[in-house]
Amino acid sequence: MVKFAAFAAAAAFAGQAMAQVGDTCFLRRSYCGFQLLSGSGSNFELWKQRIDEALAADNLPIDGDHENNTLFVCIGPTSLGVAQYCPAIGQRCQPSTANACGAGSTQNSCCGN
Repeated sequence: MVKFAAFAAAAAFAGQAMAQVGDTCFLRRSYCGFQLLSGSGSNFELWKQRIDEALAADNLPIDGDHENNTLFVCIGPTSLGVAQYCPAIGQRCQPSTANACGAGSTQNSCCGN
Protein backbone atom coordinates (compact mmCIF):
# COMPACT_ATOMS: atom_id res chain seq x y z
CA MET A 1 0.00 0.00 0.00
CA VAL A 2 2.83 2.40 0.83
CA LYS A 3 4.51 1.69 -2.52
CA PHE A 4 1.26 2.41 -4.34
CA ALA A 5 0.75 5.69 -2.46
CA ALA A 6 4.32 6.76 -3.21
CA PHE A 7 3.89 5.85 -6.88
CA ALA A 8 0.57 7.72 -7.07
CA ALA A 9 2.12 10.81 -5.49
CA ALA A 10 5.10 10.65 -7.87
CA ALA A 11 2.80 10.24 -10.87
CA ALA A 12 0.67 13.19 -9.77
CA PHE A 13 3.76 15.37 -9.32
CA ALA A 14 5.15 14.34 -12.71
CA GLY A 15 1.82 15.13 -14.34
CA GLN A 16 1.75 18.53 -12.68
CA ALA A 17 5.26 19.33 -13.87
CA MET A 18 4.38 18.43 -17.46
CA ALA A 19 1.11 20.36 -17.27
CA GLN A 20 3.05 23.50 -16.32
CA VAL A 21 4.76 23.60 -19.71
CA GLY A 22 2.74 21.15 -21.80
CA ASP A 23 3.25 21.27 -25.55
CA THR A 24 2.79 25.05 -25.77
CA CYS A 25 4.38 27.93 -23.86
CA PHE A 26 3.08 31.25 -22.53
CA LEU A 27 3.90 34.27 -24.70
CA ARG A 28 6.92 36.31 -23.49
CA ARG A 29 7.58 33.96 -20.56
CA SER A 30 11.16 32.76 -20.10
CA TYR A 31 12.00 29.09 -19.63
CA CYS A 32 15.22 27.19 -19.02
CA GLY A 33 15.86 24.52 -21.60
CA PHE A 34 15.97 21.83 -18.91
CA GLN A 35 12.44 22.80 -17.85
CA LEU A 36 11.10 22.38 -21.36
CA LEU A 37 12.91 19.05 -21.72
CA SER A 38 11.63 17.70 -18.40
CA GLY A 39 8.75 15.83 -20.05
CA SER A 40 8.96 12.50 -21.76
CA GLY A 41 7.86 10.90 -25.00
CA SER A 42 6.34 13.16 -27.63
CA ASN A 43 6.44 16.23 -25.34
CA PHE A 44 10.22 15.83 -24.95
CA GLU A 45 10.67 15.41 -28.71
CA LEU A 46 8.54 18.50 -29.48
CA TRP A 47 10.56 20.73 -27.17
CA LYS A 48 13.90 19.27 -28.21
CA GLN A 49 13.13 20.13 -31.83
CA ARG A 50 11.99 23.66 -30.92
CA ILE A 51 15.03 24.24 -28.70
CA ASP A 52 17.41 23.00 -31.39
CA GLU A 53 15.74 25.27 -33.98
CA ALA A 54 16.11 28.30 -31.68
CA LEU A 55 19.77 27.49 -30.97
CA ALA A 56 20.49 27.06 -34.69
CA ALA A 57 18.76 30.37 -35.50
CA ASP A 58 21.11 32.08 -33.01
CA ASN A 59 24.16 30.21 -34.36
CA LEU A 60 24.71 28.47 -31.03
CA PRO A 61 25.95 24.90 -30.70
CA ILE A 62 23.31 22.20 -30.45
CA ASP A 63 24.55 20.11 -27.55
CA GLY A 64 23.29 19.05 -24.15
CA ASP A 65 24.84 22.00 -22.31
CA HIS A 66 23.27 24.59 -24.61
CA GLU A 67 19.93 22.77 -24.76
CA ASN A 68 19.66 22.62 -20.96
CA ASN A 69 21.47 25.77 -19.83
CA THR A 70 20.00 28.36 -22.21
CA LEU A 71 17.23 30.74 -21.26
CA PHE A 72 14.52 30.73 -23.93
CA VAL A 73 11.67 33.17 -24.39
CA CYS A 74 8.31 32.09 -25.76
CA ILE A 75 7.64 34.07 -28.96
CA GLY A 76 4.54 32.09 -29.91
CA PRO A 77 2.63 29.11 -28.50
CA THR A 78 5.06 26.72 -30.18
CA SER A 79 8.01 29.02 -30.97
CA LEU A 80 11.07 29.89 -28.93
CA GLY A 81 13.80 32.48 -29.16
CA VAL A 82 17.12 32.47 -27.34
CA ALA A 83 17.14 35.06 -24.56
CA GLN A 84 20.54 34.18 -23.10
CA TYR A 85 22.98 31.33 -22.74
CA CYS A 86 24.04 31.06 -19.09
CA PRO A 87 27.80 30.46 -19.50
CA ALA A 88 29.38 32.54 -16.72
CA ILE A 89 31.36 30.71 -14.04
CA GLY A 90 29.02 29.74 -11.25
CA GLN A 91 25.93 30.62 -13.26
CA ARG A 92 23.31 28.33 -14.68
CA CYS A 93 19.77 28.62 -15.88
CA GLN A 94 17.46 28.85 -12.85
CA PRO A 95 13.71 28.23 -12.61
CA SER A 96 11.45 31.12 -11.56
CA THR A 97 11.20 29.70 -8.03
CA ALA A 98 14.96 30.10 -7.44
CA ASN A 99 16.24 32.96 -5.28
CA ALA A 100 18.24 34.28 -8.26
CA CYS A 101 14.96 34.83 -10.14
CA GLY A 102 13.01 36.39 -7.29
CA ALA A 103 11.93 33.20 -5.49
CA GLY A 104 8.65 32.92 -7.37
CA SER A 105 7.80 36.64 -7.50
CA THR A 106 7.92 36.32 -11.29
CA GLN A 107 6.99 33.48 -13.63
CA ASN A 108 10.17 33.94 -15.63
CA SER A 109 13.26 31.78 -15.29
CA CYS A 110 16.66 33.49 -15.33
CA CYS A 111 20.44 33.04 -15.39
CA GLY A 112 21.90 33.17 -11.90
CA ASN A 113 24.06 31.65 -9.20
